[in-house]
Amino acid sequence: MEDDKEIVLIRLSAKGRPEVNLYLIRGEGGVLVDGGYGDRESVDFVLQSLRDHGQVDLSAVVVTHCHPDHFGGAPEISRRTGAELLIPAGETLEEKLSTKWRRVEEGERINSPLGELIVVHTPGHTSGHICLYLPSRGVLFTGDTVVGEGTTWVGPPDGDMKAYLHSLERLKELSARLILPGHGPPIKDPSSWIEQLIRHRLMRERQILAALEEGMATVEEIVNRVYSDLVPHLRPLASLTVRGHLEKLLREGRVTQRGERWVRREER
Repeated sequence: MEDDKEIVLIRLSAKGRPEVNLYLIRGEGGVLVDGGYGDRESVDFVLQSLRDHGQVDLSAVVVTHCHPDHFGGAPEISRRTGAELLIPAGETLEEKLSTKWRRVEEGERINSPLGELIVVHTPGHTSGHICLYLPSRGVLFTGDTVVGEGTTWVGPPDGDMKAYLHSLERLKELSARLILPGHGPPIKDPSSWIEQLIRHRLMRERQILAALEEGMATVEEIVNRVYSDLVPHLRPLASLTVRGHLEKLLREGRVTQRGERWVRREER
């Protein structure tokens, strides 16, 4: 972030939960990308961070997707700053919002102190997930579509592995010079990083197909085979990701499902 002083990272954690990155685009009519957790301590921390960076006004809070670590605090931050809350068109809201808000769609342009932010619909992690591209600086805010450490999980109930891979290809075509992700450090070689993510997902797909070939048939068996060295608390996410891959392969006609058991189809 050293060469982007007008873009401020607000790193937020809450009660042992994973850290999440929020980004303030500073200046008149400032924009906050994502809202963090929704507990009072987290919201107060974000609002104090805005004050610490001299941000006395805020025109918008833009949410990349509606998972609690990105959306939770956004309505209250919007309410307390008077900023408009912008939510991806494809995301499902489970609560009625009392603050000023509206939906944003693919290709929409949002004013910021550094120029227009372009909304890029990137389904995969969730069906409505968006990224925000700031062409004036070559900066891409990626939420959970691209993270700065490891990989994001993609699976049910709202994930789509096939859509996710397509979204990664779209982001690679933007030729951004810097990715500011929802988790982890900045990514200074976006094209190479995104290509690694694509290769990793396709490698996992090959491993899952190999596990099916070897007789593993349930998600649990496949997780044990493919993620043999995984720490226990990450197993639920690994299970969701395996299901995401299996559902993609099912749609492509490469596997079949019989109850909880999955079988690889013979290729012709």
